[in-house]
Amino acid sequence: MTKIDALKLWQMDIFAKHTQHRPQIHGVWIEAAPQGGAFMVATDGVVMGVMYDPSARCDRSLLIQLERTMLTECKKGGELHCDGPGQVTLTRRGEAVTIAPHGAKDVAYPDWRRVVLDWTAAPEGPSPEWGFGMEYLARFARISQRVRLFGKGGDAATVLTEREDFFGMIMPARSHGPKGIPFNFDRGRV
Repeated sequence: MTKIDALKLWQMDIFAKHTQHRPQIHGVWIEAAPQGGAFMVATDGVVMGVMYDPSARCDRSLLIQLERTMLTECKKGGELHCDGPGQVTLTRRGEAVTIAPHGAKDVAYPDWRRVVLDWTAAPEGPSPEWGFGMEYLARFARISQRVRLFGKGGDAATVLTEREDFFGMIMPARSHGPKGIPFNFDRGRV
């Protein structure tokens, strides 16, 4: 039996892939946490969110893929229950609100821990130019209005918020534009 917080699942869905190009990451991965509760992980290959739900129950790892109408209901809160691959039920105050007949899948999910930065190794050499796409950074606004980025320059960055149950990763965007301040901001021309 798996039971997770519906609102947290809705928050994590923004990081999930929403095309069928890589179906193994199309949804939110639910996995038992060693300390109890469950991790919810979602990625589209550029950004990744990882949230911990201490009140969750998770007997087996599953990929939760819900239609937009059910995700909208998740935004209102409640709990999602599933007994394995197949049906997912959203409940509020013990009453079933809606059911997704094929919402849970038993798939092989990529090892998300491999992309989490190792902070024990010191960065080598000067930091290259490092920037991030605003459309990707904006996804973290569903989780928190304030984010902090930490990284080693040029690699993926760890995204932290004031929440203790969440962290994310974001891949950098490579810039091929001019270095320094653009000419239209030059003091001599303003």
